[in-house]
Amino acid sequence: MIAIYSDLHLDIDDSKAGNQEFFKTLRALPSKGVLEVWLLGDIYDLLVGPFGFWKKTHQQFFSTLAFLSDHKVKVLWVEGNHDFHLKKLMTDLGVEYHQEDLTYEIESKKVYLGHGDTVNQLDQEYLKWRRVIKSPIFRRAISLAPNFVAKNIMLPIARKASRQSRSREKSRNLDLADQAYQDFVHSLIKDSGYDAVFLGHHHKKQLQKIQKGFYLNLGCWSSNTGRYALWTPSKTPEIIELSF
Repeated sequence: MIAIYSDLHLDIDDSKAGNQEFFKTLRALPSKGVLEVWLLGDIYDLLVGPFGFWKKTHQQFFSTLAFLSDHKVKVLWVEGNHDFHLKKLMTDLGVEYHQEDLTYEIESKKVYLGHGDTVNQLDQEYLKWRRVIKSPIFRRAISLAPNFVAKNIMLPIARKASRQSRSREKSRNLDLADQAYQDFVHSLIKDSGYDAVFLGHHHKKQLQKIQKGFYLNLGCWSSNTGRYALWTPSKTPEIIELSF
């Protein structure tokens, strides 16, 4: 069985209820028979770069990832647009970390895993920004920056950027984004032979059957509700709704 999470946008303060509920669900997974966890990006509002500072700030999160590793649960992370350039931190924990969307084969199923932030090609403003922050030059600059940069510069900027991002999202044309996602997913399943497509970023909950396959987007956690999915490849995903 596989557990899937995306777009939690957890607060910097891990004592918050949403953060604690996330850690609680992760630690319960081995007892449910879960063998893999897929994190499809934007787990925190901001988590960028190989800074040891994050291990101190999010000690409970990193210890939970170590707990899963100790219990032989594989963790696969596809980076989002709020969490990226984390390969060193994640690899040290045994996490299988991917910077781009990927094709995943499991139990004879062809699966597409992605954050989904490149699906809407009409959002040129965002795509230009993405090319900057995901560039090798930016990654190199982040890798050379000392830890105090994360604490004293990145964190305040991140909080402001996150608020702006959510405000921009509310104002964008969701109908156009919906159509872009539909076209993308249908092409993957109908034309490219995928059995399942898992995406995030759009913040719209959807579980849609398409021919013999399906598309799942878990939407976004809020301040008092959340969700994740459990999937056995021979069945339809089960969406678990949470209140906290």
